Amino acid sequence: MRGFASSLPEDFPAAVAVVLHIPARGSSALPGILERSGPLPASFVTDRQRLQHGCIHVAPPDHHVLVEDGALRLSRGLTENGHRPSVDVLFRSAAVSWGPRTIGVVLSGALHDGNAGMIAIKSRGGVAVVQDPDEAKYAGMPSSVLRDVDVDHVLRLAAMGPVLARRVREQVEAVTAFRPPHRGAHAADGSEVERALWVAVRTLEGQADMAIRMRKTSLERGRSLLADRFGNTAKECSHAAGVLRSHLTRAGDHR
Repeated sequence: MRGFASSLPEDFPAAVAVVLHIPARGSSALPGILERSGPLPASFVTDRQRLQHGCIHVAPPDHHVLVEDGALRLSRGLTENGHRPSVDVLFRSAAVSWGPRTIGVVLSGALHDGNAGMIAIKSRGGVAVVQDPDEAKYAGMPSSVLRDVDVDHVLRLAAMGPVLARRVREQVEAVTAFRPPHRGAHAADGSEVERALWVAVRTLEGQADMAIRMRKTSLERGRSLLADRFGNTAKECSHAAGVLRSHLTRAGDHR
């Protein structure tokens, strides 16, 4: 995150929203760290705060951040893949609100977080950027997005600021209100959504398997609280995957 912040130009003509997956009961000094690392001011998001060009808006601990009508909303909704805040929640809401004016960036991190949100961004005409896995300390997240999403840019941190500054100045189609796909003229959109949902199912199932293994390892090491967290994550992911799989299977049977 420090490398990303330092790459952004002082006159960056867009708002930046940042999610770092940290424990719900943890504290964060991230705004101060980012502000010292680059030219842009950074602060924690407050509810209903307007997006501001040239500012870094940081998700506070234990709160999802959603983009809604040009403002940022805070939510303490259910955790997603064991996280609150969750980058997928931010990405999906931005995609719905701003469509092709949205750029998603996934940096170093483990597992598959960011996949579902980046799929949503691309499905609405947005831009997908990932850190070069060879540079990332933890290559899991960028590698996973590369596997499942048609990524526009694979960049090292130092190159991100100049590329993003160029992309945010490009003219894009007007943002239109979200409409769910339906049969007929938009049948291709429905197929794209179905493909994305199956990717989400596989991602959730993979996260559940990983959480089960991590729970076992934690128990073997006597770390019961961490084991409980991994157990809850496994349950959430398995339940969500089951709901999606059941829905997709029923939809297929009805065709």
